Amino acid sequence: MKKLSILFLSILLIACDANVEYSGATNHSYRNNSDHKVALKAYINGEGDIDFLLKSNEEIVYEHYPSEGEDNPPFSLPRYTWDDSVVTIFDDTLAIMYDQGRLDGNPMRIENYTLLDGEVEPYIYLFEFTNADYERALERGRVIK
Repeated sequence: MKKLSILFLSILLIACDANVEYSGATNHSYRNNSDHKVALKAYINGEGDIDFLLKSNEEIVYEHYPSEGEDNPPFSLPRYTWDDSVVTIFDDTLAIMYDQGRLDGNPMRIENYTLLDGEVEPYIYLFEFTNADYERALERGRVIK
């Protein structure tokens, strides 16, 4: 009888959640519009991992799932908000590091994203790597090979 009561209670709780509204689904797209291969390496507590590698004209999309509630806005924190720093690597030879303080070309700052579709879900934020980013890396970055 006790197992049956627990089963009934579990079904009741699951059924109650079926009517909960969710909204705010957001995609963060990263597009390489440069003439160079781009890798992005994210660091947390000194440990870094390559998050993605894009050839020229490739794109990768990360989905941020909706949150509970109606009419939630787009999730406007970039994927790298919680990282210590990110490094953009061009052609496996040229790297430029970003932390929260730097603005130009920084994938950690939402100011560098374009909200492509803010009216319907999923909302879409776009971050583009361009030849200007490569030029910035030539000026401020470092050669790694």
